[in-house]
Amino acid sequence: MMLVSRLIMMAMIAPSNGKVNAGNRRKKNLRVKTWNTGGATITKKMAQPCTLVLRETQFDDQTDDHAWECELDPVDNDSKSSGFMKIDTALTKDEHDFAEASLESGSTMMKAEILMSESGSYISGKPQFQEKTKAHRVRLQEKTSGTRSVLVIRAEAGDAKTTPSENDLALMIFGRGGDNNFNLSSGYNECSYGQLKFEPISTLTNTAVSDGVHTVTITESVADSNSDIIRDAMIAKAKSNLGVTDLRRVADHIMLCIPPGTSSGSSWIAYSYVNSWLSVYNDSWCTKVSAQMHEIGHNIGLGHSNENGNSYQDQSGMMGFSYYLDESPRMCFNSAKFYQLGWFQDAETNVRPLVQEGWTGSLIGFTDYQNEDINEVDTIVLTIEGHSLDFHVGFNRLTGLNAGNMEGAANKVLVQSRPPGRSYAASQLVAKLDVGESYKIENFGNGSQPAVIKVSSIDQNGATHKATVSIYLEKCTSNSDCDDGNTCSIDTCNISTGTCSNTHSADNCAPELQVTVHTDNYPAETSWVLVDLCNDNAEILSVSTDSYLSSNETYEKTINIPPSMYSFTIKDSFGDGNCCDFGLGSYTVQYNNEIVAHSNGFTISSETKIWGSCDVSKKITSIPSNTISAIPSQSPTKISADISVSIVTDAYPGETSFKVVDICNDDTVVMSGGPFPFSNHLFTDITNASLSRYRFIIEDKWGDGMCCSYGDGSWEVSYANEIVGSGKQFGSSDSAEFGELTCPKLSSVSPSRAPANPVSPSTVPSLEPTISLSNKPSITPTLSPTSCDLHYSVKVNTGSVGQVVSWIITEDEDHEFIAA
Repeated sequence: MMLVSRLIMMAMIAPSNGKVNAGNRRKKNLRVKTWNTGGATITKKMAQPCTLVLRETQFDDQTDDHAWECELDPVDNDSKSSGFMKIDTALTKDEHDFAEASLESGSTMMKAEILMSESGSYISGKPQFQEKTKAHRVRLQEKTSGTRSVLVIRAEAGDAKTTPSENDLALMIFGRGGDNNFNLSSGYNECSYGQLKFEPISTLTNTAVSDGVHTVTITESVADSNSDIIRDAMIAKAKSNLGVTDLRRVADHIMLCIPPGTSSGSSWIAYSYVNSWLSVYNDSWCTKVSAQMHEIGHNIGLGHSNENGNSYQDQSGMMGFSYYLDESPRMCFNSAKFYQLGWFQDAETNVRPLVQEGWTGSLIGFTDYQNEDINEVDTIVLTIEGHSLDFHVGFNRLTGLNAGNMEGAANKVLVQSRPPGRSYAASQLVAKLDVGESYKIENFGNGSQPAVIKVSSIDQNGATHKATVSIYLEKCTSNSDCDDGNTCSIDTCNISTGTCSNTHSADNCAPELQVTVHTDNYPAETSWVLVDLCNDNAEILSVSTDSYLSSNETYEKTINIPPSMYSFTIKDSFGDGNCCDFGLGSYTVQYNNEIVAHSNGFTISSETKIWGSCDVSKKITSIPSNTISAIPSQSPTKISADISVSIVTDAYPGETSFKVVDICNDDTVVMSGGPFPFSNHLFTDITNASLSRYRFIIEDKWGDGMCCSYGDGSWEVSYANEIVGSGKQFGSSDSAEFGELTCPKLSSVSPSRAPANPVSPSTVPSLEPTISLSNKPSITPTLSPTSCDLHYSVKVNTGSVGQVVSWIITEDEDHEFIAA
């Protein structure tokens, strides 16, 4: 799916330092609105495209941050910078194509302009995206095997230095110069059974590199400095010391051990770039094996191991959260990561329940991979395919390399889900099964039958422990078991085979509505509801918070519903929407194959879109009078229209209120709203009103409008489905007139009654004029209903002095009409 957003890239901006808000997550940054270039700027075109990379940061409260950055080519990067620039997509939203779903960290390249100023450099202009060559993609895949070189850099500044010494780092990372049994080097070597090794770079000529560790002296003060500034200073000094313009010429991976005391605080553990070469650690975290393997894991393309939508919570492998422990915990990776790494391809089994009768076999732990008593059919990584997600099943045996597994599911069968394929993606732990337990994948392959993962036995005798697992589609016993939730299908169960068939029937099928949501980095915050405005706001379909578990994933829901007026409201429980500082979320609603609601990401608490119309033919009629007009009009006359008011509140919603008044009816208030309870929130109201002339009035109690010093509020009014007014910057009030060009004529009268005693012409002039009203309406009907204007016939019998005659029709207190 293409997500539209605008982007600006900026350098040297501190990562979020927010505290944990609710649940297990990090408080998000406020949306950035401006970028001060700090004086004159110089524009420079990129000589070579930069490479987009995803930066993953973990904090000691078990939360994380994700951010796209762009790494400049060495020819565009000066010697004082690391070359990594942050991206703030919220700054220039809706100008450029920036589709996160199509970006691949380390492979997608972008070309734009570099703007340099006193306050730093950033990238602007319309970017051009391209993919790296196929040969480069092959090199990315090669990161999971072979021997890879590592250079560790520590720093000494005037006010601080990296706590671990060169000898400490050589021992704790590579196991050099002492007794260390579990570290980055030994961990990857043992977990991969020798297929992937990380070794220190060889000693370089005329440089102070010892056992893969180098110390740089920097002039920058560490205290209260942004960690990115210290990072850049360390890289610049290392390039100078080693006589290179690009540290990638020295080693495959660079590990930076930042001195303590940066303004980023002590809460950050480390960060690294996916499918890249750099990882950065907060001081002594450089020596902790779980942090080392986790961050280097990102470098080789591994995503986080999550559980129930919470980052890091799957602790059955090193891609969960890290521990401040030396040489432990002793564990490797979960089954989803092993599948991606491809280390056990000769012990992988793929099952497709939709095309196979079923599968039963034995699972063994990866720690038993080289045992002599295993056979060819024993499986380490079992993958279930054919659904929107792949499911990876493995046996979590606690022994040897996995003896320190922290998940608390010893000797159980674990099930993780992730998007299909072996590229970068987070995994979700969805089940921990003991003997006799099972897990169902509901509506497998978008069908009506669930796929079942069942553990029938676990044999812990002998050198190799084995779990017997079966995979199958659950058999139906009645038609109700085959209900796929689609009212347009005929659901049938074949009792003899236990299989379902769902046959589409268009005869009684209402149009299909499809809701597609692409989540941001915090999917559990997203919820939405669809209601029928013509049926007492009845809820038709909804998704609650915590329903979406995977970040940056696409989810779909479909339902068949009849035509009506519908309201779709999508909400973010944290209040910052699903775009853009924390992922590029979006949503699309299609009805009857037409897009009726769409957004490339909203940045407030909620957003509402309304479409369709109620069946007004039963409510709006034009009944001609049977005494005035004998021939009705060919179609009902339109007598009403919808008025829609949308308000996006600023930072002080309690100051804002609005009303809509009917100018033609003594300024009668037909709708109103406010003060509002939530800031940065979209409020929408709609009402059906008679055709008339209206005035919309919005007021700000403080007198400073809705934009822009204290938020980015705005208002918009539509009449008969057309926008008739909008605004944001005003003082105490703003207004807009709309509706009919002239006020409709009032027409609530009836024909006059014939007088009781009609007057005959007088032969003698009367002292006063005599008036005679007709005793019946006009005998010729109008061709079509009028707007209820009534026609009168007035006869005046004059005397001999006709020039003094005059007449008038008046209405008395009983609404009787009198001619005199």
